[in-house]
Amino acid sequence: MMDHLVITAQFLEKAEITIQTDADLIKSLPKIDRLRYASSDRVPQSVYEAAARIGFYIARTPVLMDGRIELLNYIREQSICDTWHRYGNLGERGLV
Repeated sequence: MMDHLVITAQFLEKAEITIQTDADLIKSLPKIDRLRYASSDRVPQSVYEAAARIGFYIARTPVLMDGRIELLNYIREQSICDTWHRYGNLGERGLV
């Protein structure tokens, strides 16, 4: 496993790598937004139980090849719209 970490570290350059035990992960569940496992059989039973106690969702479906769909597990999207009427009627904004 250490050989794998060394190779991974070469690709990550200066990114920080954190190694946690399952117990450490369980303690940090209330502090994190999302948790992703590549497969449901990789999730330890203790992590399942801890997540169930606090209602925490664990994404555990197989990783998808389509990046646009896979990114839905990681990205929070926010849309902001400022609408102007196409005929020039500004509504309440025109009164200010």
